[in-house]
Amino acid sequence: MENNTEHVVMENVKLDEPVVKLNEYFNLIKDREETIIAWNQSEQISYESSPTIFYDCLRLALPKVNLRLRKISGSEEGHFYALNKGKNSLLINYYGSKTIDVSSAPEEDAYLIGDHDVEHIKRVMDIIFEYSQIQHTAMSNSEWKTTEWSYAYNNYLSSCSTPYLEQAILSVITALEALLVTGSDQVSYRVSLNASLLIEEDETKRKQTFDLIKDMYNLRSKVVHGDISGFLKNIARPDIYDRYFKLKEVLSKILVKTYKIPMKTVLSQIENTIFKAPAVTFEDN
Repeated sequence: MENNTEHVVMENVKLDEPVVKLNEYFNLIKDREETIIAWNQSEQISYESSPTIFYDCLRLALPKVNLRLRKISGSEEGHFYALNKGKNSLLINYYGSKTIDVSSAPEEDAYLIGDHDVEHIKRVMDIIFEYSQIQHTAMSNSEWKTTEWSYAYNNYLSSCSTPYLEQAILSVITALEALLVTGSDQVSYRVSLNASLLIEEDETKRKQTFDLIKDMYNLRSKVVHGDISGFLKNIARPDIYDRYFKLKEVLSKILVKTYKIPMKTVLSQIENTIFKAPAVTFEDN
């Protein structure tokens, strides 16, 4: 291994190809059953070479995975690992457990990164590298302002880092609210409807996305309104992890799709889609 290259194991994913080149600084390498991140360190610091920004790109691009890092066996702790190890999380369902053995997210089957995922990761890298540069420049000029998108993105990253499932769910719902609604009327219905219209073209998938968000929003509402017994019943469902990762995927898709698009434009386009729908008809008429 070259002295200027650091290697770290990325858990819960596997590769088809021996090497996946993402840019001049970062490659993914298949090493037996392990997936390795190879960071080609550069003397000149840039957003495209930043290990922290890059790892956030992976987390946004792979929402179905609870990504974690670990050192190469027998190696010393490197800079990449030191900067990102605090983001590791087992994602524990503490409130859904009835025993001392608290369950964590199932990880028996590693996610296979295919060609489509690689292209998506590169697209996300372009977005987040640009976003990071814009944010840093604005801060340097004392011109930084929080936007709905940046607030939602930060909540997405929070959902990836928290060790507690209920907090991860709350972070995703909070992000969806920030991106998809204004005002306080029928929030859960509008978030569910707007999200389904924004990312799905198929009628069946729209209904599935709508039902998923409405259901998970109901869990969030029980926490907010103090219905602890109802919350405990919902968080203990056997499919709760599967539903969480699907919800997280919805948010990831929306963040990628709405980057640099003002919230007013997003909501206006959704409204236009609704009003352009054909009139309701009945078979007997």
